[in-house]
Amino acid sequence: MRGILYEEEGVASAVGTIFAILIFVSLLSIFVSTYVPATMMADEEQYSSQMMNSMVQVASTITQLSLNYRQGETALIPFDLESGYVPIFSSPTYGYINISSDTPSQEGYLTLSVYNGPVQTANMVGSNITVGGAIMAFTNNRYFTDEAWTYEFSSLYYFNPFIKDQRNSSLVSNFIQIGPGSGNLKNVSIFLVNIIGGPNTISTSSPVALSIGILSKQTIIKDGTNITLNFNSYVLKNPIEDALNQSGVTSFSSLNFNQGSLSIYLGPSGAEIYITEVTIIIGMSSYSS
Repeated sequence: MRGILYEEEGVASAVGTIFAILIFVSLLSIFVSTYVPATMMADEEQYSSQMMNSMVQVASTITQLSLNYRQGETALIPFDLESGYVPIFSSPTYGYINISSDTPSQEGYLTLSVYNGPVQTANMVGSNITVGGAIMAFTNNRYFTDEAWTYEFSSLYYFNPFIKDQRNSSLVSNFIQIGPGSGNLKNVSIFLVNIIGGPNTISTSSPVALSIGILSKQTIIKDGTNITLNFNSYVLKNPIEDALNQSGVTSFSSLNFNQGSLSIYLGPSGAEIYITEVTIIIGMSSYSS
């Protein structure tokens, strides 16, 4: 009967290899479960901050184009819609920009009316003024908080795409300003922006240039005691109220809010109402960095 030979050296080598593989897999698992998410979160946080800065620049640029009005003047705002990432172990996060249409029932559509006396058709001062359109930027974050911003009603708002009916979210508010008027009248300045160029959406790994061109500007002056606003916003509960609270208009007026509408009573003496309406056109294109 033959004896069985054991290669102890070979067994030890195989066991050592198995242990080495297990250690490598364990280290790789720790790397993937801790380092990659932490790095991606930091990359997405930086990417979100850059996108917010670009949206603030959009709001500032529109205001500057209106203040220094020259018909046809255009400005370019750079956007980076791609986050950093860990090669091999993760992929970039891609955001997108959406321009809504300036038609009724779409994001950012607003109708403004002024009345001298009770809110009745017979007391309307002139005709309704309508503007529309919105510029929205979404991060689509997977590790950091998913964030988005929208420029509508001549103001910039922050919102979380997963939270509906958000309040007090305005970052830059240019909708309404208050100042002294003549005699007993107050002065109310309202800034309206009509955005054309939508609907349009872009999402790309290449840097994006958002072009903003100003087409027209007009100033309408009305005396009245009541202002009514009707508006559409799918992401914000009452963005106009947020803008008014920032402006201090509540210090001399009576406000009546409903979802999608607002009535402002300016007192029996009323106010001088200066309405500035500008029309801008938005274009988007990607380019190589």
